[in-house]
Amino acid sequence: MKRAITSLLLSFLVFNTWAVRLIVLADVHVTPGNECENKLKLAVQEINGTDCDAVIMCGDLTNEGSDEQLANVKSILDQISAPTFTIPGNHENNWSQSATKSFIDLWGNDRFAAEIPGSATPHAGRTPGPHGGRNSGFVG
Repeated sequence: MKRAITSLLLSFLVFNTWAVRLIVLADVHVTPGNECENKLKLAVQEINGTDCDAVIMCGDLTNEGSDEQLANVKSILDQISAPTFTIPGNHENNWSQSATKSFIDLWGNDRFAAEIPGSATPHAGRTPGPHGGRNSGFVG
């Protein structure tokens, strides 16, 4: 019996060291004042009420990728208490005023590589770039 309990406890500990709680959002399409902006603000409140390990934003944060829209979304996402990793979508690179430059100015890069606490493997994300058309980016 003691061996079974020890084995079960070890299994639980090993499993929990590999469990990572990620929240992934994509295609939020926020324009200042639109319904999506209000929904994103509510989502941020919900996210902050969880014990997630990280949040990954997978592109199309805005409708047109304008500098105003990017700054607005950034100010909302900056309220997330968990580590947040963001990549642009085609709305932030193909359709933007700056072909991803403003995105990079605000977020520091158009890709990420991160060690997420509690994860046994690194995570990375990248965009297809300003001339990627509707090609997929990558998060893994």
